[in-house]
Amino acid sequence: MLEMSQTQQKLLFNAIVQKIPDFPFMKCYANKTSMACALPMVLDNLNEAIFLMYQGNPSFLYVNETATKMLGYSREEFINGMGIFDIDPSWTPEVTQRFLIKSKDEKMIRFTTRHKTKEGHNIPIDITVNRFYFEGKSYHLAVCREIVDRKSFVEEMFGKETCFKFKDVVDNSPNNIAWYDAECRVVYLNKQIQKYFDVPIESLIGKEVTVASFGETYAEYIEKLRSVIKTGIGIEYDQTFRFKDEEHVHHMQIVPELDKLGNVIGIIAIGRDVSMQKKAEKKIEFLAYHDHLTELPNRIRTKLEVENVIHKAQDDSMQMAILFIDVDDFQTVNDSFGHAVGDMLLKSVASRLQDNLRDNDMLSRHSGDEFLIILNNVHSNDVIASICERIVESFQKPLNIGTHILSSSVSIGISIYPIEGDDFDALVRKADIAMHKAKELGKNMFCFFESSMNEETIECFHALNDMKNAIANQEFILHYQPQIDIKNKKIMGAEALIRWMHPTQGLIAPSKFIPIAENSGLIIKIGEWVIKEACKQAMLWHQQGIEIVVAVNISTVQFKRGNLEEIVKEALATSGLSPEFFELELTESAMMYDTEKIRTTIQNLKALGVKLSIDDFGTGYSSLSYLKKFAVDKLKIDQSFIKNLLENQEDAAIVKAVIQMAKSLNLKTIAEGVEDGETLDALHGHGCDEVQGFHFARPMSIEAFEGFALYFKHNIH
Repeated sequence: MLEMSQTQQKLLFNAIVQKIPDFPFMKCYANKTSMACALPMVLDNLNEAIFLMYQGNPSFLYVNETATKMLGYSREEFINGMGIFDIDPSWTPEVTQRFLIKSKDEKMIRFTTRHKTKEGHNIPIDITVNRFYFEGKSYHLAVCREIVDRKSFVEEMFGKETCFKFKDVVDNSPNNIAWYDAECRVVYLNKQIQKYFDVPIESLIGKEVTVASFGETYAEYIEKLRSVIKTGIGIEYDQTFRFKDEEHVHHMQIVPELDKLGNVIGIIAIGRDVSMQKKAEKKIEFLAYHDHLTELPNRIRTKLEVENVIHKAQDDSMQMAILFIDVDDFQTVNDSFGHAVGDMLLKSVASRLQDNLRDNDMLSRHSGDEFLIILNNVHSNDVIASICERIVESFQKPLNIGTHILSSSVSIGISIYPIEGDDFDALVRKADIAMHKAKELGKNMFCFFESSMNEETIECFHALNDMKNAIANQEFILHYQPQIDIKNKKIMGAEALIRWMHPTQGLIAPSKFIPIAENSGLIIKIGEWVIKEACKQAMLWHQQGIEIVVAVNISTVQFKRGNLEEIVKEALATSGLSPEFFELELTESAMMYDTEKIRTTIQNLKALGVKLSIDDFGTGYSSLSYLKKFAVDKLKIDQSFIKNLLENQEDAAIVKAVIQMAKSLNLKTIAEGVEDGETLDALHGHGCDEVQGFHFARPMSIEAFEGFALYFKHNIH
């Protein structure tokens, strides 16, 4: 350390006495002479750094020990050639000129800036520069105090009034605002940040932001801070933090604080908590690509996945299969138990399907009770068949749906990429066609797509289009097959059977178009026409003296979904036919589920006075209790039992049992499909009431039926 000369001591003493008489140590020395002698020791123990310079000359004449400690330079480095411009090269000329007071009227200035240490650290300082004269020369004395208090520093930089306004605005901002110096040390944190920390934010001031002190979720954040400090380029991104065991997503903006030379002297980080927004965005995105009930991928998401798989398959020569799955008789569950149970069934079906898939397969809900399964990377039909067999077999076990135990099954159609197509829509369409074929073959099974199915589908499409205009064009006609009382040999009734006289294809059998009409729902409109036409024709026959009951077979679809009661009322009222001459034939499957709607419809129909018979009796699975509950009038024994009545003892036993049961319930029986006299005699022997079949007559046109009725009346006894 250099020794102070007597001249320096005297110079500094006069400067301090004249210019800074309020320094604390002045009060300790009443005797100025002793003060001057102790001056070197006193100055070296001050908290303030002291710099002495000639006016207009940036070189230092003197610095105290505090200055060397503050900035890291030795006293020799300061005195031997170092000047004010060397302390911080980043200072602009405006800053350095403030140390050199030039105005004659200006004696003292005070301002706040930063000093850069020898190691490159920036420290905030408060500087007071005094100008004084001694022995004809002008000197500058700079007294520098390091600002260690954040609040004081902000006040010094911006002024107290401005600072208070700034602090009030920033502390009450909904955003998280942090200020760091160039060493990534915390300078300022607003109040909003406090909720994320268990410790007071004041305790974090001055600390460097590190993973060790702030946690692992800060690692990326710290990296971003240091990147901005290094490059001077601001960034904006989303950052996930974990505070108090909760994850928060913040939208971050980190901007550099630059001096006039463009050097980074700090950074400001502004974070906005967007956690709720992100959750909402994820929810919206999820709903856009997933089914709300089962939470499975929806059709849109599945299409994207298939297109992606096809793209990969084109490169890797892989095969992919699409399974189109439909829940058999799902509408019956909805009609019987309500949509809430139906929804639970769909969720259970989805769960069971998922249990049968491989890890790389995908299950989605296509629509309604239809599901899609994407089988990735399959190389043989055997693998596909094995998975389908497993799925079908798994549904042999009933499903627990709330308080109900329901048996369910699925029908599956299969299309294979690239054999059946190279895009999603084509593959799904063909898998759908194959699924409908599985249903036609009896349900509860699977079918691979074949080109012939596509031809059938096209035919069905054309048939459906033609059927929509058939009623208006009067292309449908009714044929009637007589129903004969065995004992009295009288015509008791006639079953109305629809036929389609196509303008180009001729007469089309019901077996060809009725299934298409039922699947499309068009059967409801067709069924309404049949009821009205049959009632009208029966009334015309009555007027001719042919008083018989006309029977109409009602489709299950029409019975469950159509407005059957209103249609019958209107048909009877319009035709004038008495209700006891009109009979509705219902299948057992139509009455399989005892729902409120079914009960109400049947009770209202019976209240009108119409007759009710059960068609194809013996082929269903329902309880016999409905026979009395719904006041059934007649049982129609299915022709599958009548056909082999004479050769098959089991069929004969069934027919006999049905007739005996009906008599015990005071019901009539009619056997259909009677084709010979021996069968007729056997039925007569068992006590059957009525028959219909080719033995007497095939279904006939109106004119033919009228001729048959006249002949039968006069010639059959």
